[in-house]
Amino acid sequence: MPFTEIVPLLVQNNPELVPFSEQIRKQAMRFDAKLHEIEAWPGGLDSFTKAYKYLGINYDSVQKGWYMREWAPNAWSLHLTGDFNFWNRTELPFAPVANGIWEIFLPENIWAERFEKHEKFKITVSSRLGIHDRIPAFAQYVLQDDFTKDFSACLYWQPKFEFQHASPVRAGVTPFIYEAHIGRHL
Repeated sequence: MPFTEIVPLLVQNNPELVPFSEQIRKQAMRFDAKLHEIEAWPGGLDSFTKAYKYLGINYDSVQKGWYMREWAPNAWSLHLTGDFNFWNRTELPFAPVANGIWEIFLPENIWAERFEKHEKFKITVSSRLGIHDRIPAFAQYVLQDDFTKDFSACLYWQPKFEFQHASPVRAGVTPFIYEAHIGRHL
């Protein structure tokens, strides 16, 4: 059921929301439009939720190195910059792949020693809006500098988690997660 159909019932059951019913209706329309856009993605919502396995920075055990991919359909160029290359904004250019996706491959034999836990990085984007640094959309870990208050993505390699108990979810059944909490830990 589209969220826009739920709004009248939501407002009816919560009279304190009546003054905000128009804003809630507009938000519901934006939500339904975005959900429709995501469901049109090849593979639908399930595929969309697994985009992090392709986009962002991921280790490729076959190629022995890291692929960094970013979706930037209106960019003219992208460069990877960070602690590992002394914030050189031109040394590591991405190459356009397809459909607005850009990528760069960083071989393990060259970059392994320079990639350490919590290494900060950003992507330098050149577009009609100018040249600016941004945090990758699929950053797995982000830190804020205590002094400058600037945010940077961080390289963070978590060891593979080993489950100690049998899964409470039946095989072939996808659990429905309705809430998640993000905490800070180092």
